[in-house]
Amino acid sequence: MLSKRLSLIATSLCLINSSIIAMHYYPTFTHPRMFCAEPLLGKDWMTSLMLDLRGGHANKGFNGCGYSGDILNIYGNENLFALAKGVPACILDRNPSSLINDLWGKKPIANTFGQTTITGSYSLVEFLPTLTQHFKYGFFATLTIPVKSASIKDLSYYDQTPLHGGGHAISYVQWQQWFNDLEQQLAYYDVRLGKWRSSGLGDIQLYGGWALNYEDTKDLDYVDFTLTAGVNFPTGKKQMPNCVFSLPLGYNGHWGIPAIASLSIGAFDWLTVGVQGGVLWLANRRVAVPMKTALEQRGWIRLARGNAEEKRGLTWHIDEFIKFDHFVENFSFIFGFSHDHANRSYLYPCDTTRFDYAIVNTDERLQAWQSNNFHFVMEFDSATYRHPNLPRIAFTIDKTFCGKRVFETILFGAYIGLDIEWFW
Repeated sequence: MLSKRLSLIATSLCLINSSIIAMHYYPTFTHPRMFCAEPLLGKDWMTSLMLDLRGGHANKGFNGCGYSGDILNIYGNENLFALAKGVPACILDRNPSSLINDLWGKKPIANTFGQTTITGSYSLVEFLPTLTQHFKYGFFATLTIPVKSASIKDLSYYDQTPLHGGGHAISYVQWQQWFNDLEQQLAYYDVRLGKWRSSGLGDIQLYGGWALNYEDTKDLDYVDFTLTAGVNFPTGKKQMPNCVFSLPLGYNGHWGIPAIASLSIGAFDWLTVGVQGGVLWLANRRVAVPMKTALEQRGWIRLARGNAEEKRGLTWHIDEFIKFDHFVENFSFIFGFSHDHANRSYLYPCDTTRFDYAIVNTDERLQAWQSNNFHFVMEFDSATYRHPNLPRIAFTIDKTFCGKRVFETILFGAYIGLDIEWFW
């Protein structure tokens, strides 16, 4: 009786391992990826469909030193005192009477004059349909077409300029009058400071790969290996250069080539451990982007923008997981960790008379970032030995718990997966 039950469990495990943990590769500083470390194991000509829906928010973020703080303070306080330093006259002439235009040339006693903290919240909802077609000899192809809606809202501005103390470049009253009208003052320069929202397609990704399942072993149940490479299509909405907090829904128009390798080992008919590693290379492209014109400028806000060749740093990740497969009846549990890294990026300004390469590339937003994330999946499998095509339903949690220059985002989601075996 026991051997029959173990045989049934082993058969079910083969069916479960043929399922797909979606392979969309979207490392980004705003939110954790969906867990995707488990290798594929498919049968010849099987078709797998997975529909994933996630949503969540962030109010905090980690700065360049790894300390948690306000979400829009990951690049430091805004230095409004030096905001106009080095900015071309043609831009300053849009608001010629503004006190900010020549403020940087004066020397206030207070070092925090014009230092501003901006707080806000980030939210995301994304729908991730993934279709995988298996062929013979372990080969397969996967297509992911993401749809997203993201926003930054609930903005508040906190001036760090001290109320008391003499020697300010201007009177405190004058400064407060300007600061209290901050959004309108920046609008004169065609800089939109305020809440942001965008919805639409993300970057479509197409993969091809090869999966190997090795079961000729006495001490282990199996060893699974998957090797995948693909193309990132720049179909996602891009950043709006004049909107301070605008974020792309993909990789901002960059073509990309992702490559991923996964390995897992099964034992005891119910335990799986595994690792995954991957890289994403993004092609250079010309962009219209806000750029620094002075070393003292920090944060998100820039008055000047222009065209530049953008060289994105290599993005890479390492994941590990443990899975309790069919541990309680038809329920499986996955606990995983992912470590996403992006090397620093560079901008090569087209107009070198207005923008100094060395100054532009001191921007904190171009520096490397890293994100460490926790993943939890609770999956219910309704497939049986007699009815292997019944779906899987799961609940997921993805949470960023530490990092540098990233949002501290938590996402809750659910997915339904279906495998269809074609008997040709």
